[in-house]
Amino acid sequence: MDRDSLERILQGTFSSESNVRKYSEKFIEEHKNSIGFLSCLVQVLQEEAITLEVKLAAAVQVKNLVKSSWKRDNLFIPLQDQQYALENWVVLTCQSPSKLQAPLAEAFQRLVREEFPQRWPNLVQSLVFEIGNSNNVNHLRGALLLCRILLKSYECYSTGENQVQQEIYLNSIVSALFPTIEQVIQKLLENPSREDFQELLKLVSKIFWSATSVTIPEYLRSIPVFSKWQHFFLHLFGLSLPNVNVDDPQLVHWKTKKWIGHIFLRFIQRYGDSSEVKDEAMVVFANQFSESFSLPIIETTIHLLEWPSKGKCLVERVANLCISILESATTQSKLWKPMKPHMKEILQSIIYPYLCFTDKDLDLWRQDPQEYIRDSFDFVQEYFSARSASCSFLSTVACDKSFKVLEPLWKLCMEILQQYSTLPNEHKTKELLARKKYGVIMAIGNMRRKLCGSSQWRQQLKEVLNKYIIYEFQSPFMFLRAATCWLLGELASEDEFPFDSLSLDWLKSYINCLTDQDIVVRVRSIVGLQRLVEQDAIANFLRPYVGHILQTIFQLFGQVDQSELLDTLECLIEKYSQDLAPYATEICEKLRDAFLFYIGRMEGEEQRSEEEEEISLSIIGCLNGIDSMLETVEDEPDKLEIISHILFPIFQGMFHEGREEYLDETFMIIESIFMYSKTVSAYFWSFYPLLFTCVESHSGLSSFLDSIASLLECFVRYGTKEFLTGMSSDGIPYQNRMKSFVQFLLDKTDNIDHEAGLELLGTLLRSCKDRITEHLIFYLDIFIHSLRKSTSQEQAMMNNMGALENTVLSSFFYNDSRTVFELLEKGRILEQAIQRWIESSRDLDTKRETKIFVLGASELMAKVASQRFAEYSSLFILVGTRLVQILNDSLLKAEQSAISRSKLKGLQFPKAYVEEESEEILESDEEVENKTFSVIESSLGGSLDNASIQDIISSSFDSEEWEVSSEDSDTLESVDEFEYFTEVFQWLNTVQPQVWLSCANSSTVDMQSLLQKLEQQRKVKVSNP
Repeated sequence: MDRDSLERILQGTFSSESNVRKYSEKFIEEHKNSIGFLSCLVQVLQEEAITLEVKLAAAVQVKNLVKSSWKRDNLFIPLQDQQYALENWVVLTCQSPSKLQAPLAEAFQRLVREEFPQRWPNLVQSLVFEIGNSNNVNHLRGALLLCRILLKSYECYSTGENQVQQEIYLNSIVSALFPTIEQVIQKLLENPSREDFQELLKLVSKIFWSATSVTIPEYLRSIPVFSKWQHFFLHLFGLSLPNVNVDDPQLVHWKTKKWIGHIFLRFIQRYGDSSEVKDEAMVVFANQFSESFSLPIIETTIHLLEWPSKGKCLVERVANLCISILESATTQSKLWKPMKPHMKEILQSIIYPYLCFTDKDLDLWRQDPQEYIRDSFDFVQEYFSARSASCSFLSTVACDKSFKVLEPLWKLCMEILQQYSTLPNEHKTKELLARKKYGVIMAIGNMRRKLCGSSQWRQQLKEVLNKYIIYEFQSPFMFLRAATCWLLGELASEDEFPFDSLSLDWLKSYINCLTDQDIVVRVRSIVGLQRLVEQDAIANFLRPYVGHILQTIFQLFGQVDQSELLDTLECLIEKYSQDLAPYATEICEKLRDAFLFYIGRMEGEEQRSEEEEEISLSIIGCLNGIDSMLETVEDEPDKLEIISHILFPIFQGMFHEGREEYLDETFMIIESIFMYSKTVSAYFWSFYPLLFTCVESHSGLSSFLDSIASLLECFVRYGTKEFLTGMSSDGIPYQNRMKSFVQFLLDKTDNIDHEAGLELLGTLLRSCKDRITEHLIFYLDIFIHSLRKSTSQEQAMMNNMGALENTVLSSFFYNDSRTVFELLEKGRILEQAIQRWIESSRDLDTKRETKIFVLGASELMAKVASQRFAEYSSLFILVGTRLVQILNDSLLKAEQSAISRSKLKGLQFPKAYVEEESEEILESDEEVENKTFSVIESSLGGSLDNASIQDIISSSFDSEEWEVSSEDSDTLESVDEFEYFTEVFQWLNTVQPQVWLSCANSSTVDMQSLLQKLEQQRKVKVSNP
């Protein structure tokens, strides 16, 4: 292809005639990878006679072609075209107009990643030459732009062997480029106020930032060299600005200062305290930086922060960085020492003014209160706002330093409060002082840890609140009402602050703020509740107003960003769940809407990683809140059904791409609906096949397999009839899908997935008693396969095998035991399986596992031993002997527990303990034991030794005795295992007396005594149902 033809094609790409434009675009798409195409594009860019519009079209095509097709290992672009482009790229970029430099620089980023240094070894020397021989600003800008992109690729190292090589490359690049750049800097500093020079100085600052991102290159560790750069940056950082548009944050002079501020902050944080430097290679440099270079940075930073007090402009972004530099310096002893004498001036003249309410705040509040609220809670403001940086500075000093350092600010705050309190509301300076009082409230809130840390300052704080602050709930200035709500919420986060010593009358005024005419005040009052409700006295006071609070939150939904409102709603649900039951429907509806809103944002425009994390937490909060509210209506089936329909939009999209991380919480909600309604509606059965599709499409991700298994258990348990008879729309019976999934889980080597499969299999066998006989052979085949495989599995899997055997062989009770017996016999593992079953019964950890074993073994003895005892006598004696032993042990344990309880019965429990018991707070077994230990010891006056008391505790408290099983709906809960055994014993002793006689001869348990104990227990249960 020749250059002239390509020029005409490029002209056609911006033609007003659509046919010409489409033809040109199609031609380029068809020929873009042909030999000579890229070279011709480069030639078009090199030709001076061609118009800028055509060159711009060519530059865009070059950028697109390089980014899409230039790959080191695949020659989509012919090799000769690649070589031609590499040879001419640097000169081309430097000589091109600024409009063309941007797309060429963007493509250069891809070239560096793919070709440097292997196929582009002369790149650095080309850059050095162009920088040193540039004859105009545009030429130099192009060269520096490429330098920045080259060094930007070294802002983070890859791990492994490449790290050493990358550091070598970085050192060679810096040592080659920086001497020439230093010469350029000297020329630029001759007239630094020129805007085009400032653009170049900004680029130089960004180059330095990239070069020092991971470490300090060897060239810059030289003290004379680093000193030159330090002098250059200090000069620019403290340099006054021209008077034109000085308050415009987009002014290039401010952007240059911003990058220098970033550099200084990084160096202070990394090297300000040499004792914290872990890299041995950097210790010498850190020592030198700490001794010689850090203090001038602090001095220049303070000088810059003094500009506003002298009537000079300082934009917030630069102020934010400056204050952050000072904050980092306060944490380093070498820098804190020279800073300390200046703290009075820093706190009173620099930090405090940024805390005060400004004209800019007032304008935004009045013109766009929603935007003001968004900015107030936007974490990004931490990096841009001077007020956020001042709050952080004050909080750090309050935590790390003595209050003596903060006393000058405290005195200033007291003076302002006194002045404000003496002025009548109509005074013309009242609003000015009100703005200053706002700053005082902000200061107190950020000094709260120090103020609450000692009794002396707590008392002073209490007096200040009562005398000057609390009545601002009725202030005529809306920003003071909002600030007061904020302060009380912040103080509530400090455990040491004695809220109980304050009169709760202020809470009535706080509640009035919930209906304030100003939306910002309403939002601040709602957000403050997040911490206030953690105080028991306040929480109890607010309980009658919960409905009022909810209505305020609901009204604010849709008006402002929902994340902070959701946080408050979650706190209320956690604290007042039962009180919120009447509002459950509306709460779930709002949480659903919030969920859909945040999901829409997550799936819409690309978010920053920090924003994505915040949104994700909000989504999870919505789902957890819904699940908590479902519990409040578990006994109201009509309301539960209404809420289920409200939540359908959440369920309909739960399998959409990108929502996998929320499946656990979504499944938990569905499980709650099943558990409380005791049924599975047709709507939810429509999701049943999708669960298996989800497993297939995410076969590599097993993080939620156990959640799917748990949900499937609920389908079986609460929708047994539909499960046994139903089929999905594709004609596949529900049972068939389940069989494959159980096998899939039990074949997994992951311990959690294997346990999930085990639980699911157990639920199938129990909930579908006598109704899945035709599938028993399949499930037992799985069992046989697992049994044979277990000998080669890890120990973690072996730990599950006992439970697996107990679960599967319990099918002797839940299904036809003769069929199960014959299937095991046919599989030639009958004796092996039963022997291992008996062995595993020695590790039965819970009453539930014991019950399953007793029922299964009893059924086996009744149905099979009665007919085939002679054939398998040793096997049945083994089962019967173990069965009798387990029953005897269970009865002995019950007797010991009864005796221990009788010892506890007469003890006088402390009143506080009884009150805590009445609150029905769930505690761990260990907490219960520890509490009881102290009760017994105090009640008996120490007459029992520790071992005796601990024996009483361990035998008296069986946490499972009060545990409500999650499987109330299956057969397990409807059968008493002791009565069942008694019936089996009596019947078998009639039809086949030899069985129990043989077992009695092999057992140490007295059979007659055992039967008497069983009968006695039966009578107790009858008399105490």
